[in-house]
Amino acid sequence: MIQGRKTKTTELAEKLKAELRTERLPKDSQVMSVRELAGHFGISTNTAARVLDLLVGQNFLSARLRRLVPPDAAFLRTRPQTGTDFLL
Repeated sequence: MIQGRKTKTTELAEKLKAELRTERLPKDSQVMSVRELAGHFGISTNTAARVLDLLVGQNFLSARLRRLVPPDAAFLRTRPQTGTDFLL
């Protein structure tokens, strides 16, 4: 990656974070699945899985898996407006 340039995955992760921050999701809210995220942004499911994986790696989301890849569901890990940690 050229210094100062963001990858498509990083840009989409930031967009998703911004959208989740503007929504006031209650505790235990499920965010978009890989397929829903792919449809929302008009991207492949592989790219959508990388976006969710990046946010899980940043500890912004937690994933509940029924199979290995991609995650079946992703959940907010921190409340964006307060920063209070909790699993959803």
